[in-house]
Amino acid sequence: MLEENLSPVCCKCGRPATNIKLIHETDGVRFCYEGICGGNGDGDLVSEAEADAIRTAFTAPYTVEDIKLADLYDDGGFCRECLKFYCYRHWHVSKTGGGQCPKRHFKSLDPHWSPDDW
Repeated sequence: MLEENLSPVCCKCGRPATNIKLIHETDGVRFCYEGICGGNGDGDLVSEAEADAIRTAFTAPYTVEDIKLADLYDDGGFCRECLKFYCYRHWHVSKTGGGQCPKRHFKSLDPHWSPDDW
């Protein structure tokens, strides 16, 4: 079983910004994700095309276009304005599920947050 660790590192502290793995199993490719405020548990089987998009997005050089194509709710911790990755600590996450990077760019980071929760 081949496991690809594609976890980007936070540009401020060097810790993983998010945890991203592609695990090649006999029945396909399993995508395991632990994002800034949520994840997909034991992972989900994805198509080869989806795996390729994720692999491209989280392999340097990083581009906004590639990150968008990976279609992760929080862009894997990537700030589209700074063009850098940040971890939970450096996103300054609020109880509303949004966060601000160190340069105060806002991003929704929690896939489960709803205005009804407020």
